[in-house]
Amino acid sequence: MNEETYLNDRVEDQIKWYDKKSAINKMWNQLLQVVQLLLASLVTLSAMVDNQPWVSYVIPVFGALIAIVTGVGGIYKFNDKWLTYRATAESLKHEKYLYLLKTEPYNNGDALKTLGTRIEALITQENINWVQLVNTTGEDG
Repeated sequence: MNEETYLNDRVEDQIKWYDKKSAINKMWNQLLQVVQLLLASLVTLSAMVDNQPWVSYVIPVFGALIAIVTGVGGIYKFNDKWLTYRATAESLKHEKYLYLLKTEPYNNGDALKTLGTRIEALITQENINWVQLVNTTGEDG
């Protein structure tokens, strides 16, 4: 495999994949956090109108929704995955830039081989981390 093929078909492809997955998990994490904040605020505000009969139903419903949203975030671990995918994407970019600049450890005759070894090690480590994370959640994404 030549340099251009490896950089485009493997390194750039993986950077794009991790960037996309990071963005998706960030979005879900932040969305759930905002929903939790809104529901918690509504619980507080609805307590101010305690003379209305519907309040006795609304507050427990909001409380249950907060529990559900919190549970979904805990099950799918959007925050953990966001940070892990972002760190992996940035590490891959870092290695690519070091390679392109031919700085240590890529300033030798085996630069492409070194790049391949280091990139594949990063991806393998992230896969191991992902399996460990999934085993604690029981989900697959």
